[in-house]
Amino acid sequence: MPYFPLSESEDKKIYYIDEGKGDIIFFIHSWYQNGKLCYNSYIDHFTEKYRVIIPDIPGHGRSYKNPGENYTVKNATTALTLFLKKLKKERNTIHLVGSSMGAYIALDIATRNPDLIENIILISALVDFSLRTQEITTMLTFGKTALKLHLLYRAMRGKFPYDGRKNKLWNINEHIPGKWSHFKQVNNNHPLYAARNYMESFLDASIKDEVHKNTKPTLMIYGENDQLTPTDFASSLASKMPRGVLRIVEGSGHLVYLKRPDRVSKLIDEFLDEHKKRYFGWLKTFFRR
Repeated sequence: MPYFPLSESEDKKIYYIDEGKGDIIFFIHSWYQNGKLCYNSYIDHFTEKYRVIIPDIPGHGRSYKNPGENYTVKNATTALTLFLKKLKKERNTIHLVGSSMGAYIALDIATRNPDLIENIILISALVDFSLRTQEITTMLTFGKTALKLHLLYRAMRGKFPYDGRKNKLWNINEHIPGKWSHFKQVNNNHPLYAARNYMESFLDASIKDEVHKNTKPTLMIYGENDQLTPTDFASSLASKMPRGVLRIVEGSGHLVYLKRPDRVSKLIDEFLDEHKKRYFGWLKTFFRR
């Protein structure tokens, strides 16, 4: 199993999926998920033409988990930037994809390190976590035991971050676990100490004032019924990006990447193919016979 070392320490490594050949599509998953849960439906599709790399963000999945670490969205961004820099040194062309929190990280990387990537696809993108502030603040007031009980209650009711149970698990093994089994799987994937760290970091995480600095070709995909990032928010965000393109997927919400992977894959294909046409068309103007 491939791991990217973040330091000389044996226990500080990022696990990642690496399949296919060609230009890289680097997927960054959502909070409380992992690479396989989030993007399993995309691997076979994109490995036909690309090299697909899907890391587990620190504190998630098979990447390093240690109660003594400080898991924040900023530190996750730094870790994935180091990984991308290594891939870029190997002369790879990289297309960056992120969903929800992963889209936040992807956009932050694109604005700070535009030389690392060719273009960027943002799915259900956040630029801050203000719409969840009250909810997160309330959860942070609980002690460890009370928070675990509160999360169990949310799991039994199918509430965030335990929503999308059917879409997440069916995509992997065509078996949908019960709510109790799902609760244990989710908390094993993302332990409580790491979840608390991330929640604390969300309260002051924002890149909304940096969005205009993203000059890369950008595809933005949102679900029509997304309550966390509504379509009017998406339109406003897209208008601030010099090369942003917005696509709305009908009949879906924030988890559009899980509910409609077929439609999302097609939109990504079209975007990348169009970008290649423009790139090679530009080259021809300089290399005519």
